[in-house]
Amino acid sequence: MNIRFWEEKNLPLSQSRIAFDLLLFIANCHYSETHLTLKYLFNSLNYSERGVRYVLDQFVKNGWCNLVDSSSDKRFRHVVASEKLTNAFEAYERACISSFKKIVIQRASDINLSNDDALDETQLVASSDESIR
Repeated sequence: MNIRFWEEKNLPLSQSRIAFDLLLFIANCHYSETHLTLKYLFNSLNYSERGVRYVLDQFVKNGWCNLVDSSSDKRFRHVVASEKLTNAFEAYERACISSFKKIVIQRASDINLSNDDALDETQLVASSDESIR
């Protein structure tokens, strides 16, 4: 499966890169257990605050993330990944790995046609799994 087609079908993308970058940033903060405040978000991405805010509002409206008031300081609001976002991101990871394996296996097959000493398919998949980790 082509990764770009998978992204278009399953991720909240727009005509600009803001949506994809915002998705990756929210997911990264979620998985690294970093508290993502609005201020931190707006200062971290190289886009205008207005552009990021527009896409963020669309994410919230469509259930990709939530805005949560800080329990310790009411001046801050946190961006929290939703289950919808984490499920999609984990599926995206699986799709990327699957696509990568197919490419590696195809390349190995091409090499096998021209070189008898090439790794067999199971060795190649195992080595690609190790390189991903």
